[in-house]
Amino acid sequence: MKDSGRVRWEMRGRVGVITLDRPGSLNALSAAMLRELLHLLGEAASRDGAAVLVLTGAGRAFSAGIDLYELEAVRAAGESEAEARRRLERLQDVTRRIVDGPVPVVAALNGPAVGLGAEIAAACDLRIMARGATISFPEARRGLSATNGASYLLPRLVGSGRALDWLLTGREVEAEEARAAGFASAVVSAMDPGAKALEVAGIMASAAPGGVGAARRLLRETAREALEEALRREVEVVLEGMRSPEYEAGLRAFVERRGPETAPRGQDRAGGRPASD
Repeated sequence: MKDSGRVRWEMRGRVGVITLDRPGSLNALSAAMLRELLHLLGEAASRDGAAVLVLTGAGRAFSAGIDLYELEAVRAAGESEAEARRRLERLQDVTRRIVDGPVPVVAALNGPAVGLGAEIAAACDLRIMARGATISFPEARRGLSATNGASYLLPRLVGSGRALDWLLTGREVEAEEARAAGFASAVVSAMDPGAKALEVAGIMASAAPGGVGAARRLLRETAREALEEALRREVEVVLEGMRSPEYEAGLRAFVERRGPETAPRGQDRAGGRPASD
């Protein structure tokens, strides 16, 4: 992929800001970006002494999810089931790093969060959405299922009924509905919710770290085994789905429909379109 993208890091006081920076592809996550994200969620945050992290996207999207062009290339190259299992487990390490990390993570959803993008947001401690932002979990439309703990995390955030609605239909959920359901802690009128996220993160960063850490442990650790079991089950369900004809057909249809021959002039293969689930 020409547009491999990157993930930016900066410190704002005691708050570390992580920005998914591939706006031309709506911040679709390549394997290289996922490696960068894992590094920043761990080593960089610890090295620079961040007390809280803010995770957001550049341009008009939070993240369009996993890069389906890259995923189709992997499939076409003949990925084995063992390789697919390792890839999925590495993907899930993003959720593990957020949930198990020593500091809170606030997601600032400046635009659409799709598939993996929405799953990563669900793993964060708080989510602040711009009024025009949306979330969606469209994996079921491609014969797949959530991969990063959404089968466990989403019902805990919004209840099993709404979780089933969102996961089974794959529909776009607007910010106000997400807030009413309990997914978003706040909706801001500005297109960029980063300022509100920094404000909330700053309040947490100024609190006694022992108290913040204790609250996170009480809420997170009691559910840790259940989340890990959900992650394990998700891998098995996704691997089963990958054996079905509709998985291959879905990826091929996406690439053929949104390939360079259909992209608006001046845009690359990603073309500013969601390269995501």
